[in-house]
Amino acid sequence: MSEYELDRRLGAIAEAFDPAWLEGAGHPLQNLWQRKDGFATNQLCLLGDAIAGLKPIDAPWVKRHVEKIKGRQANERRGSMFEMLGTNLFRHAPQIITPTKRNAAGYDAILTLPDGAKVDLSLKSYGTSTHERLFRTQAASSEQAFKDLMKARRPQGAVLQVIANAYPSRSDWQGLRDQLPTLLHGQATQLGIWAAKIGELPPDFAPYSDEHLSHLVFITAPFHVNERKNLSDKFDEAFANAKKHAASKPDSVRVVLMRVPETISLLACGQWAKDYLASHHGGPIDGVYLYQLTVVDQPSGQSMISHAFSITETPGMMAWRSPAGKSRRTIAMNLAVGVGTKPTQRQIIGGPVTLQLDDGYLYQRGDFYTLHKVDLSKPTNVIVRNPASGVFQHAVLQHPDGHCTLSGHFPPVKEITLFD
Repeated sequence: MSEYELDRRLGAIAEAFDPAWLEGAGHPLQNLWQRKDGFATNQLCLLGDAIAGLKPIDAPWVKRHVEKIKGRQANERRGSMFEMLGTNLFRHAPQIITPTKRNAAGYDAILTLPDGAKVDLSLKSYGTSTHERLFRTQAASSEQAFKDLMKARRPQGAVLQVIANAYPSRSDWQGLRDQLPTLLHGQATQLGIWAAKIGELPPDFAPYSDEHLSHLVFITAPFHVNERKNLSDKFDEAFANAKKHAASKPDSVRVVLMRVPETISLLACGQWAKDYLASHHGGPIDGVYLYQLTVVDQPSGQSMISHAFSITETPGMMAWRSPAGKSRRTIAMNLAVGVGTKPTQRQIIGGPVTLQLDDGYLYQRGDFYTLHKVDLSKPTNVIVRNPASGVFQHAVLQHPDGHCTLSGHFPPVKEITLFD
């Protein structure tokens, strides 16, 4: 984008939140503001576009949500962040989006199409579940246990691959960590619910530095049995609210826009949504729009922000889209940063075949320290890169006076952190 446009968006954040507050510590938005990687800037441009675009429509509404985002109540913070970003998705002329007033029950915004037809929008954020947060915490502890083991056993490092056949309990995690020392290098072993293997570092990043521990940890497990119920509960909440406040209005439909976290398969959630609407036929909800904001890696090695939707509409809404004697009604989206894509998929690459990984949790972290011997009589070319989410290649320069390490300004993980 142009320098003017970048300044417009980042300036809107600075004006709304105050530069002195943004330079503070401990708040997720402050952390994002102070990061140096380009992906942080892209996320901030999403928020800045929402603030700059919605403020002329309803400045008090924006101010109210800014105060909630600055607050310490995590659920309020995430809810307000999504309400602003979700509302801004529909800010696309000539259609008009208007946030509802505080005392308006049942929906969060009203979308008015050029022909006067309206969409009552209810915004729901389906965030990271406690089951996934526990998975991440336990996986991080297991990564540290593996690194501690490699420091003593293989100082240059290794790769750990772990696949569970069921959602792990705390005792399962502890059992994995306790049995890591029993794993034989290069041999897959069954440890309770786990299939685990310690293998060689990938040759792509060789030669490796002896001064650093290089490693890659890959852990995956099926969804907890309650994950589908968590999403269904969100639908129940929206359904009950819509039923309580539903009113028959001509040329009007009611749509629920629900954010799905990027770590959950949008394809799986889309099927759950279809099943739900099919079992609640004739209810007050006319459409469910599942929305996933994520980061995708392209074959070129570049990454981009992806806006993906899984849309389920009732026959009534499909009829509303095609009114007699009028043009077909369409709803346009404002993708302020990034591109619209089909529902994205996670793939396991690097093996003999590419595998899909959509129905489960994934933890992936790694650091590869590539050694470069420096000849002071000629230039030394090195590469530092972020080949996959959570995985980094560093350059270690070895020369007569010692060695130094070069790393890049990359996101810690290629995940949207606006909702942290």
